[in-house]
Amino acid sequence: MDKRSFPKDIAGYILFAVMSFFFVFIWNPFHLVVYGFLIGIVIYVTFNIRQAEKLKLNRDNLKRGFPYIILTYLFIIVIFSLSPYLRVKEFQLTHPNYQIAQGEAVFSDSG
Repeated sequence: MDKRSFPKDIAGYILFAVMSFFFVFIWNPFHLVVYGFLIGIVIYVTFNIRQAEKLKLNRDNLKRGFPYIILTYLFIIVIFSLSPYLRVKEFQLTHPNYQIAQGEAVFSDSG
Protein backbone atom coordinates (compact mmCIF):
# COMPACT_ATOMS: atom_id res chain seq x y z
CA MET A 1 0.00 0.00 0.00
CA ASP A 2 1.53 3.29 -1.02
CA LYS A 3 0.99 6.63 0.68
CA ARG A 4 -1.26 7.98 -2.07
CA SER A 5 -3.81 5.17 -1.95
CA PHE A 6 -3.92 5.06 1.86
CA PRO A 7 -6.48 7.91 2.24
CA LYS A 8 -8.66 6.33 -0.47
CA ASP A 9 -8.53 2.99 1.32
CA ILE A 10 -9.42 4.56 4.67
CA ALA A 11 -12.27 6.54 3.10
CA GLY A 12 -13.54 3.36 1.45
CA TYR A 13 -13.45 1.45 4.73
CA ILE A 14 -15.26 4.26 6.54
CA LEU A 15 -17.91 4.48 3.80
CA PHE A 16 -18.35 0.70 3.86
CA ALA A 17 -18.71 0.73 7.66
CA VAL A 18 -21.30 3.53 7.58
CA MET A 19 -23.30 1.85 4.81
CA SER A 20 -23.14 -1.50 6.59
CA PHE A 21 -24.30 0.05 9.85
CA PHE A 22 -27.18 1.79 8.05
CA PHE A 23 -28.40 -1.30 6.20
CA VAL A 24 -27.92 -3.73 9.07
CA PHE A 25 -29.18 -1.78 12.07
CA ILE A 26 -31.45 0.95 10.67
CA TRP A 27 -32.91 -0.12 7.33
CA ASN A 28 -33.44 -3.86 7.95
CA PRO A 29 -33.97 -6.00 11.02
CA PHE A 30 -30.81 -7.48 12.52
CA HIS A 31 -32.10 -11.05 12.44
CA LEU A 32 -32.05 -10.94 8.62
CA VAL A 33 -28.28 -10.41 8.89
CA VAL A 34 -28.03 -13.47 11.10
CA TYR A 35 -30.09 -15.51 8.63
CA GLY A 36 -27.90 -14.33 5.75
CA PHE A 37 -24.70 -15.08 7.67
CA LEU A 38 -25.73 -18.60 8.64
CA ILE A 39 -27.16 -19.54 5.26
CA GLY A 40 -24.15 -18.00 3.47
CA ILE A 41 -21.76 -20.07 5.58
CA VAL A 42 -23.74 -23.23 4.82
CA ILE A 43 -23.69 -22.46 1.09
CA TYR A 44 -19.95 -21.77 1.14
CA VAL A 45 -19.20 -25.01 2.99
CA THR A 46 -21.53 -26.96 0.68
CA PHE A 47 -19.78 -25.73 -2.46
CA ASN A 48 -16.28 -26.26 -1.03
CA ILE A 49 -16.72 -29.43 1.06
CA ARG A 50 -14.44 -31.51 -1.17
CA GLN A 51 -11.58 -29.01 -1.03
CA ALA A 52 -10.16 -29.29 2.48
CA GLU A 53 -7.80 -26.32 2.03
CA LYS A 54 -10.78 -24.02 1.42
CA LEU A 55 -12.41 -25.04 4.71
CA LYS A 56 -9.47 -24.02 6.90
CA LEU A 57 -10.06 -20.91 8.93
CA ASN A 58 -7.67 -18.28 7.58
CA ARG A 59 -7.88 -14.81 6.06
CA ASP A 60 -8.00 -15.93 2.41
CA ASN A 61 -10.84 -18.35 3.00
CA LEU A 62 -12.76 -15.73 4.97
CA LYS A 63 -12.39 -13.35 2.03
CA ARG A 64 -13.67 -16.07 -0.33
CA GLY A 65 -16.68 -16.79 1.90
CA PHE A 66 -17.66 -13.14 2.35
CA PRO A 67 -19.38 -12.80 -1.09
CA TYR A 68 -21.55 -15.83 -0.31
CA ILE A 69 -22.70 -14.17 2.90
CA ILE A 70 -23.32 -10.78 1.24
CA LEU A 71 -25.21 -12.26 -1.72
CA THR A 72 -27.32 -14.43 0.58
CA TYR A 73 -28.12 -11.41 2.75
CA LEU A 74 -29.10 -9.33 -0.29
CA PHE A 75 -31.26 -12.16 -1.60
CA ILE A 76 -33.06 -12.45 1.75
CA ILE A 77 -33.63 -8.68 1.84
CA VAL A 78 -35.07 -8.68 -1.68
CA ILE A 79 -37.38 -11.60 -0.91
CA PHE A 80 -38.62 -10.00 2.33
CA SER A 81 -39.03 -6.61 0.65
CA LEU A 82 -41.12 -8.01 -2.18
CA SER A 83 -43.32 -10.32 -0.13
CA PRO A 84 -45.54 -8.82 2.57
CA TYR A 85 -46.78 -12.35 3.32
CA LEU A 86 -43.27 -13.46 4.31
CA ARG A 87 -42.85 -10.38 6.50
CA VAL A 88 -46.09 -11.16 8.34
CA LYS A 89 -45.24 -14.86 8.74
CA GLU A 90 -41.74 -14.03 9.97
CA PHE A 91 -43.21 -11.54 12.45
CA GLN A 92 -45.64 -14.18 13.71
CA LEU A 93 -42.78 -16.65 14.21
CA THR A 94 -40.49 -14.18 16.00
CA HIS A 95 -43.25 -12.61 18.15
CA PRO A 96 -45.45 -15.52 19.30
CA ASN A 97 -46.98 -13.59 22.25
CA TYR A 98 -48.06 -10.57 20.23
CA GLN A 99 -51.70 -9.65 20.85
CA ILE A 100 -53.69 -7.87 18.19
CA ALA A 101 -55.36 -4.77 19.60
CA GLN A 102 -58.89 -3.96 18.53
CA GLY A 103 -59.47 -0.25 18.27
CA GLU A 104 -62.65 1.73 18.15
CA ALA A 105 -63.00 5.15 16.58
CA VAL A 106 -64.99 7.58 18.67
CA PHE A 107 -66.19 10.81 17.12
CA SER A 108 -67.51 13.67 19.14
CA ASP A 109 -69.50 16.65 18.02
CA SER A 110 -67.98 19.63 19.75
CA GLY A 111 -69.94 22.11 17.67
